[in-house]
Amino acid sequence: MDDKVYDEPSEVEAEDGVVVVNGPDAVDVQLTPRRPTKSPNG
Repeated sequence: MDDKVYDEPSEVEAEDGVVVVNGPDAVDVQLTPRRPTKSPNG
């Protein structure tokens, strides 16, 4: 696991109800307010 600390913060935006996070080290995450229809554990 990489425990590197970055000097620059991630960029966070909201676009059409979706939160978009772009950060250092090629982090690109999109989060929606919808819940999953099935949990990963069944």
